[in-house]
Parts: sequence; C-alpha cells; structure tokens
Amino acid sequence: MIVTLAVIAGGLPAVAIEQPDDFRSLSVRVPEPVRSELDAALRAWHADYADPAGAHAYLRTAWLRAASVGERAWLNAEFDAMLAFADSRGWLDEAKEHVRAHVDTSG
Repeated sequence: MIVTLAVIAGGLPAVAIEQPDDFRSLSVRVPEPVRSELDAALRAWHADYADPAGAHAYLRTAWLRAASVGERAWLNAEFDAMLAFADSRGWLDEAKEHVRAHVDTSG
C-alpha cells in the first residue's frame, strides 16, 4: 500500500492511496518539491503527521483502514495482519492508533 501526495496548484497536496489492497508493504510517496508540505498535508487530511526530519510518516490506523479497506470487509483480516506485523517490528504506537511508514521521495 502506498500513500501518495499529489501536487495541487494553489493548495496543500492531496493525499491518496495506491494499491489499497496490497498489505505486504506500506510507504508514503512524496514528490521532492512538496516534501516540506508532508506534515501539513497529512494533518489537513486527518491522516496524521510526519516526523520533523520527514523520514517517516505516522498514519492514523483508523484513517488508513477506512481509506484502504472501506466497505470491503473481507479485507479486514489482511489489514489486521499488516498491523500485527508492524506491531511486531515496533512500528505501531502503544495505543495502536498510529503506524509508522517510510517516506519515499524517489518516485
């Protein structure tokens, strides 16, 4: 699953999800010209926030589930497995409300 920021003229970048049913990986793809707007864009879209260095984004698990699984309830088990794996690696916060994702500026 890839969370992307798309450049929108005159406003904050839009946040969207590519490959919403690929639960084997999670990253945030940000074009270099809008990397400095990552934190503001995530907050504006209620996806959540980026670390000050911009190396990682912290995504609300509820937002991510709604945006990727949505009405496709059969995908909940795969989403939960992705979060369990993230938790085993220390990528979920203690409350299980945010998952850490790597920020990729190469694409």
